[in-house]
Amino acid sequence: MSTGACHKNRLSVIHDDTNYRACRLLQEENDGIDADVRLTYDISVSELDNSAVNTVVSFNLANLLIGALLAALIAGIARRFRSLTISGAIATVLTGTIVFGAGQFLFAVPLIFFFVTSLLLSRLKSPRKSQASQYGQKEGARDLWQVFSNGGTAVICTIIYLITGEVIWFVAYLAAVAEATADTWATEIGMLSASRPFDLITLSKIDAGLSGGVTGLGTFASLAGAFLTALVGGVMYCTVSGNWEALLSMILVAGVSGFAGGLIDSFLGGSVQGQYRCPRCGKRTEKRRHCDYSTELTRGFSFVNNDVINFASTVAAAVTASVFSG
Repeated sequence: MSTGACHKNRLSVIHDDTNYRACRLLQEENDGIDADVRLTYDISVSELDNSAVNTVVSFNLANLLIGALLAALIAGIARRFRSLTISGAIATVLTGTIVFGAGQFLFAVPLIFFFVTSLLLSRLKSPRKSQASQYGQKEGARDLWQVFSNGGTAVICTIIYLITGEVIWFVAYLAAVAEATADTWATEIGMLSASRPFDLITLSKIDAGLSGGVTGLGTFASLAGAFLTALVGGVMYCTVSGNWEALLSMILVAGVSGFAGGLIDSFLGGSVQGQYRCPRCGKRTEKRRHCDYSTELTRGFSFVNNDVINFASTVAAAVTASVFSG
């Protein structure tokens, strides 16, 4: 680049000042410190990061078929272990097809981590878990509504990311999955606790298995589940984008948001979720029928069940993450 050409390119600015800057740029080039080259390098890295991620996150027929196959495989394994009902398996295939098909392994791996760990933890058996399950709303295999309540927000965030390509929606997605993991781990591991849970609102002791109950073991499990999910998703994103500097902030935002969503789940479960009392045995329960008797509503709203709370909590986690990311 000559001095005349450089001066000509800057005529639209202030003459003398621009000419001075042009000479300074030429001097920097001669010294081997080209500011223009450094600027071009920075821009190209940013574009490479975006193009790398956008290459992975693309919705086409091939990705859709691969996603459907992977989702069907996971649903089949879960059915084999009796962790999903037929409707739950169908919902898992639909959820997985969209997430896997649109986001491929970038989005799929955190969701697979959630499903696999949830499946393994549900296989843990103990007398305490068996006793606690009689007070919860649903027992045994997960149905369609349970799958959608845990994975619905993740699907929405995946679609929005596919449309916008903004990283904030991946972080929101990751936080929603982290919350679902945190809640599941807290429930499955918390019911193994030797101590009775306490109500997060009244701080009084309650029966294990009731929503709103908190134990030290369950809280630790919730924290571990949220941050491990955030770690898995963060590593996947940084591997694809090449921007490892974002790893720590992504783990913190998604992990904290997921854990906070788990606490919100407990708060809502102990306040607005419908809880009932059995007229025969006098026990609190989330079931409409207990001991073959119709139960009486004692707290919350009858139309707010555990599925509603789970969905609301994943939304809260995603919104919290998007606020922190912004």
